[in-house]
Amino acid sequence: MSTDIRRGRQAGFTLVEVVIAMTILSIILAIILGGIRVATHAWWAGISRVEDASSMVVVHGLLRRLISRAYPLVWGEDDTARTAFEGDEKGFRFAVFMPPYPDKPGLHLIEFSATPNDGRLMMARTPYEPEMTEFAATESTKRSVLLEGPFHVGFSYFGSPSRGEPPAWHEAWRDQTSPPQLVRLSVVDTNNRLQWPELVVAPRLDMNMACLGSDVPGECPVNK
Repeated sequence: MSTDIRRGRQAGFTLVEVVIAMTILSIILAIILGGIRVATHAWWAGISRVEDASSMVVVHGLLRRLISRAYPLVWGEDDTARTAFEGDEKGFRFAVFMPPYPDKPGLHLIEFSATPNDGRLMMARTPYEPEMTEFAATESTKRSVLLEGPFHVGFSYFGSPSRGEPPAWHEAWRDQTSPPQLVRLSVVDTNNRLQWPELVVAPRLDMNMACLGSDVPGECPVNK
């Protein structure tokens, strides 16, 4: 009978063995859960990078398309005439013909700007009216967000502000008789999620200057 009791005791587990087994199981579960968390974080980080890269491509494409089609609109007459293109390191404004979507077609005043607080890149568009004589009429325009921050956005302009002065890069371009030769956009991601390449675009300067005499926005001899 004593032999049967000893065999029964040997068939079970001691408390120490159970504790050791539970400890080992806990360690294995912790390793598995940690791996799942790492994999999940890597997955969402990858999705975020893809979204950022897509935004970069879209914004670069939009800026390149609009700046390259800049229209040589002029404010004022004779000695006071100046090109309808002005900007500084935080944004710039110019004129361009827009398609019939999402607004009415024709000549529009476009503004790209960076918000100082949260580093967002904004775009505003206003239909041009013949009585407009400056960009101040666009300040109340509703704006749309192109890039959610935080970004450090900077613009610069290449050209010759004064006759005889060699062309160079400038932080501002105002009250000039012609647009800059190049516009440069630099975007720095403050969260280091994506390295944005610089975008350099040349406004189109070879348009038919007879367009400047057209009284009806959208009517231009070059398109006839």
